[in-house]
Amino acid sequence: MPGDQIIREGEKGNEMYFIIEGKVQVLVNKRRQGKGVRDGPIKPIILKEGAFFGEVNCYFFIMIC
Repeated sequence: MPGDQIIREGEKGNEMYFIIEGKVQVLVNKRRQGKGVRDGPIKPIILKEGAFFGEVNCYFFIMIC
């Protein structure tokens, strides 16, 4: 639903999400700049139909099990 949070940055997870319909806005609170990391919001990323996310968590979850 609009405004619902799917996952929070830094949380551990074992799910992968596929966007079948609509779009998802990704908000990141830290930005990488050169060799350091700066606090502060960056421009939102929009994922559309056919996109997916969470695959890295699934990979590491499988490697642990």
